[in-house]
Amino acid sequence: MLASFSLVEKLYSLSQQKFKEMQLVLLAEDCVKILTNELASPEVRAGLQSIIDKKRHEQTQRANKAKTAAKMRLQKKGAVNKFMSMMEKVEEEKGPKCVSCEDGYRAKPGEIMGVYVYSKRLGFREWTGPGSSLHQLSQGYTTVTHSNYIHL
Repeated sequence: MLASFSLVEKLYSLSQQKFKEMQLVLLAEDCVKILTNELASPEVRAGLQSIIDKKRHEQTQRANKAKTAAKMRLQKKGAVNKFMSMMEKVEEEKGPKCVSCEDGYRAKPGEIMGVYVYSKRLGFREWTGPGSSLHQLSQGYTTVTHSNYIHL
């Protein structure tokens, strides 16, 4: 009777959905669990297992089809393969790199690189000791932990 109305297949499909209202999905999941329970008839369990296997097979076919289509798009673009082979040969620059040209000492060993560090002059209050309410004001600099390099 359940198979004639394809109720089992619809319940399983519903249990795999992602709705904002999860109550319906949870109800469908509970129904599928009951149908796969040992108390359910073997025909229903076998039918549900075949539906699950069919859905998984369809999902893997869709994934393989998408993967094949992506490979075909990449093969059509010969320039992409040439670019990727060139990029594999490029080594990442180690050490400081210029923020404007992204080259470091390896690419341009004869050029001088300057360092920009944000710093700000501030007045600091120094604590003179316990019980003292007087704070001595002195000048100092504050900096950040990040710096930028640039070719001069």
